[in-house]
Parts: sequence; structure tokens; C-alpha cells
Amino acid sequence: MTQARKVRGVTARQSIYGAINTSTVQIVAILALTPPDYGVFSLYYIAFAIASSVTYSTIAEAWIRSTRTGRARVAWAAYCTALITVASSAFIVTAVIGAASGAPVLGLSFGVAIFLTTYRLGARYFSVAVNHFRLVGPADVVGAVVMVLSFWGFQEIVSTLTALALAWMSSSLAAVLLSERPRIDRRFGPRRWFRAHKESISVLLVDSALSDLGSVGVPLLLAPLLGTAKFGVYRAVSSAALPVRLMLNPVRPLLGRVNIRVFSSGRTFAAASLGAAVIGGAAYLALSALAAVDWLDASVLNALASYALPVAIFVGSNFLGMLYYLVGRAHFSARRLLLYRVVQTVGALILPVGGYVLDDLSGAIWGYALVSVANAAFAAWLVRAEGQVSQVVETE
Repeated sequence: MTQARKVRGVTARQSIYGAINTSTVQIVAILALTPPDYGVFSLYYIAFAIASSVTYSTIAEAWIRSTRTGRARVAWAAYCTALITVASSAFIVTAVIGAASGAPVLGLSFGVAIFLTTYRLGARYFSVAVNHFRLVGPADVVGAVVMVLSFWGFQEIVSTLTALALAWMSSSLAAVLLSERPRIDRRFGPRRWFRAHKESISVLLVDSALSDLGSVGVPLLLAPLLGTAKFGVYRAVSSAALPVRLMLNPVRPLLGRVNIRVFSSGRTFAAASLGAAVIGGAAYLALSALAAVDWLDASVLNALASYALPVAIFVGSNFLGMLYYLVGRAHFSARRLLLYRVVQTVGALILPVGGYVLDDLSGAIWGYALVSVANAAFAAWLVRAEGQVSQVVETE
């Protein structure tokens, strides 16, 4: 077996482990929480989504793009110093929000969980990129096991929502203990990090800010309009696409290594579209079947089954769109990346809100699904265009 094939095999296994760990907290939440509790959980998870977005834009992907800007990639200690700064900021914001909302214990628990998970996210990215796989798979598996077992134990003594927060915190701590050890480089503090990676950060952070405006700003706008219970159902649509993120997020560090012309070919698009159709069809069948399961009557998942068709459309197109978007994050010029994000943000603002105005929760969900379809088509078109430009440059 060649070294390249061996690395690919190990990478595939690590992707499965990562998928298991990433999915556990969301699977437990969607199965165990009522729609109102899921609405509260979603607000905290949005805080983590923002933290992860900032981590990718200012730390992980800025670091991986260093060679594109002509710089050598810095070592783990400098990377870790910047990563801890971002994770600490996320903890402070989340804990303050929890205290201000009158739930300091819940806010503190979620704050610690978000701090640890943000650190683990950045550390895992680094480990995969430098082939330190022994610090990836074991941490993923142990984190998933601790999440399930600790939730089972905590829910016997505290409320279900608090048990989820404590279990998430315990799971992330277990994963962190088996990951890259924290190291601080006092000579390469956050200020120097941002100066050294300014060019990449400026491109990626603008893209992420526009992304968050659509993926985070719109839900926050709809939350008071829908109410906690309906908002929980609306956010569960995104959670239904969990299998998509499970498949794509773990391989995110590897997409930058592949020539963009591989993804810009018609054959790749046809294969990806077929995969999207299969995933969407599976989501529809699964939700339809869940409607008949009695023990999930109180779960937000049962409420989501009433919207099986738009959710299935969202899940399938989300796979296609996310694949091509992640390719673009690694390869697009700043101008093309900004173009994609502006179009995506405009659609994310108009369609779900417009759908809510027309038909309340059902309209908002259909609007969300249509945004996903439009994003997938536009991202694939941009990747094809970028691939053609790359081919012309190489032939010259």
C-alpha cells in the first residue's frame, strides 16, 4: 500500500469519527428536548456557530491559506495562542448572555462547553492538516461516548436542558484532553497573528460576517416573531441537515489540496447532484416514518415531520451547496467569494422572512428550503467558472 493510499484510508476513518462526535450533541438535543427547550438550546448553539465561524475565518483557514499569500505556516504554539483568544471571547459572551437572561448556571455551563468545543474545533483542524491523526480519532470517539453517558446520568438530577449543557461540557472536556496540548507563544500573540494573516483574514472574515448575517441574523430576527416553540421547529430544519455537515466538515481541511478543476467538471457535478437527491430522499422517508413513532411525540423532531417535503429539499440542496461552498472557501479569489456571499445573504434575508409574512412557520421553512436550492446552484456555477479560469492560467 502506498503512503498516499494509507493517508487517504486514515483520513476516511477520522472523518467517520469526527462525524460521530459532531453529531452527538445535536442528536441528543433533537431527540430529548421539547420545542420550547430546543428553541433555547438553539440560541446557545447559534453562539457556538458564530464562534466556529470566527475560528475558521481568523485561525484555521487563514492559517491553511498562508502558502497562497507567500508565507510559511506558523507552528502550533502560535496557532494555539490565537485559538485560545477566540475561544475565551466566546465563553465570556455566552456566560454574560446567560447571566443577563436570568439563567446564570445554564449560561455558564453552555459557555464552558462552547469554549472547549471551539478550542477542540481549531485543534482538530490543525491535527488533520498536519496528519497528527492520533490526536483526532480517539478524541472524537471518547467525546461522543461521554456525551451520551453523561447526559443519561445528569438528566436524573437536573432538568433536561441543563443536563444537555453539562453533558456537552463534559464531552468537550474529554475530547480536549486527548487533543493537541495547549501551548502559548508569548512572542506570537493575537495581535501579531492578525498582522501576519491579515490578507486571508480580511477575505474570510467578510465572507463569514455576511454568512452569519443570513444564517444567524435571520433566525434571531424570526425568534421573537415565531415564539420559542415555533422557533425551535424552525431551527430544527437546520439540524435535519446534520448528516450533511457530518460528511463534509471533517474533510474540510483536505479540500484545499484538491485542484479546483476536479470539482468544476460536469461529471463531478452530476455525481454530487445524485448524492444530494439520495440524501434528500432519505431525509423525507425518515421524517415520514418518525411521524408514526409514539415515543417521540414530545420531541421537536415529531413536530418537524409535518414539514417533511421542504425539509428534504433543504437537506439535499444543502449537501450540494455546502460542498461547492467549502471548495470555494479554499480556492476562490476575494472578489468571487464576496460575490457568492452577497447573493447568498440577500436570499437568506428575503425568502425566509417573506415566507413568514405569507404563511407563518410553514412559509418560513419553505423560504429556507428555496434559499438552499438557490445557493447550491450559484455555488456550483461559481466553482465551474473558477475552474475554467484556473485551466486558462495553467495552460499559459
